Amino acid sequence: MFCACLWRWPEQSSDDRSLSSLRSRVYQELEFAKDYIDAVNRLFKDSILSRLPKDYNDLLHQSMESEAPDMIPEPSLDRHVFVRVLDDLGDIPIDDQNTTFRLQEGDIFAIRYRLIRDFVDSGRVELV
Repeated sequence: MFCACLWRWPEQSSDDRSLSSLRSRVYQELEFAKDYIDAVNRLFKDSILSRLPKDYNDLLHQSMESEAPDMIPEPSLDRHVFVRVLDDLGDIPIDDQNTTFRLQEGDIFAIRYRLIRDFVDSGRVELV
């Protein structure tokens, strides 16, 4: 499943009927979303993956000899990405000549992925 939803119901409501109606609609929307994702997955497998050679008909593995998911491409480290800074990171080096760049909380930048990959992994920067 490609989608996960978290929902927290209010503990108290002044109008139980409207809350019940809201719950019913949310459950209907959630069921529709799950059915839609399942239908898209079936379509993809039936129309594309089933027509590929045996070693290539899986979403994660190109070769069944390897347990590592090799159908998922790795990011290009030298490409620029847009990021939002979630924590003040201070000055980070951006080249071999000790040039630095200040990253402050709330800033949005286009920056080379290689320079901020560790911050993305740690959750201090998010891709936008």
